[in-house]
Amino acid sequence: MESLIEARGLTKNFSGLAAVSSVTLSCDRGMIHAVIGPNGAGKSTLINLLSGELRPTDGQILVDGVNVKGYGPTKMSLLGVGRSYQRTNIYPNLSVLENCNIAVQSRLEILCGFLGPLLLILMLKRDLNKLCKDCSSIR
Repeated sequence: MESLIEARGLTKNFSGLAAVSSVTLSCDRGMIHAVIGPNGAGKSTLINLLSGELRPTDGQILVDGVNVKGYGPTKMSLLGVGRSYQRTNIYPNLSVLENCNIAVQSRLEILCGFLGPLLLILMLKRDLNKLCKDCSSIR
């Protein structure tokens, strides 16, 4: 299998406390992977490291074989690496596809720079109109 993202000896310390210590993993293209463990085991920290939200103290992160250690979330997103949070921020009046389109816009530099804000305004306007319509029926 071909590795899409790898971590080699990945470590993150916070004031001397190792939240993630020498993690090595390989996520193969086309496969489903899971990170499981008890509270405080470092799962979220690992995901934050892999997505660029946090900078590792030590180790390597490779995407398609390229060392991306220290890349921020924007640059990682352009490589196709992102994360979702346990508390999602979705537009309830949009379809699943429309919500996903918003999420991937950061990977489309031209759309994000030119059409992205316009699309977002149109979607927010649609949400606001729906909200106003819903509220107008309440007396």
